[in-house]
Amino acid sequence: MKEKAGPIIVIGSLNVDIVARLSRIPAPGETLFCQTYRMVAGGKGANQAAAVARLGGRAMMVGKVGQDFFGRFLIEKLNQAGVDTRFVRRERKSPTGLALIWVNQIGENSIVVVGGANQTLTEKEIDCLQPFIKRAAIVLLQLEIPLKTVCHTIRLANKFSVPVVLDPGPASPLPPGIFPLISFILPNEPEAGMLVGAKITGIQAARKAARILLEKGVKKAAIIKLGKKGCLLASREMFVHIPALSVKAVDTTAAGDIFAGAFAIALVEGQDYLSAVRLATVAAGISVTREGAQPSIPNRTEVEELRKRLWP
Repeated sequence: MKEKAGPIIVIGSLNVDIVARLSRIPAPGETLFCQTYRMVAGGKGANQAAAVARLGGRAMMVGKVGQDFFGRFLIEKLNQAGVDTRFVRRERKSPTGLALIWVNQIGENSIVVVGGANQTLTEKEIDCLQPFIKRAAIVLLQLEIPLKTVCHTIRLANKFSVPVVLDPGPASPLPPGIFPLISFILPNEPEAGMLVGAKITGIQAARKAARILLEKGVKKAAIIKLGKKGCLLASREMFVHIPALSVKAVDTTAAGDIFAGAFAIALVEGQDYLSAVRLATVAAGISVTREGAQPSIPNRTEVEELRKRLWP
């Protein structure tokens, strides 16, 4: 992909994450005790914007928070990461989004998201940003804001020939006509299953799902994230399985978001698809060895050092 001068514009959610570490995820009706919890900056959109900035890219965040302490906290954290937050709006009638996260002893998590102000981002507010979207290098989106706003943004980006990277989480069906407007789609296994109408368990099933996503019209590539099994890169020229890093996972909460941010910045730098996925794999792999969403994002130097050792 040819490098473009504009920023990566991330349009999506900002949440405060309340993270509790437990021996295991509680069953329905069960109460478990934990000694401590952490409040960290999160939200799929904000995580991706922070990842872009911390890995050396230009990131602009578009989204909404409430007029409360949590909203101020999230904007401050993004500013500290180097993200342009001028288009993070303060919503009067809705609170800041909130994610309640349980993490077990092996780093697996269960998450409940309260949308709050994220669900008030409108198509009209996106239209006000047309001069900025027109100059963007990439528009990076997720599904924690209203789907109609996501689809409107995708159509607008296509109007200006701006590549769209969609991380389709949380899992949700997409209108059939939107797939041909997406340049790169980055689902995990459950999300891919939702999009193609089949359960995805393993690399062969992921190959079939990726082929369906390309047949639906995805322009460039489908990258299906397979957790411990790595990911599958599928384009019209290649199907490549990239193994995950062999690490001890502590918290997997934002790994997919960090993957998306790293992938986007690699594309903007002109890296080929495989190199971009490798960079994203390393960044995500490092992140799961650390606690928290945005606090787990590695810097570019440590990512590049490990990537060079793995793929000289």
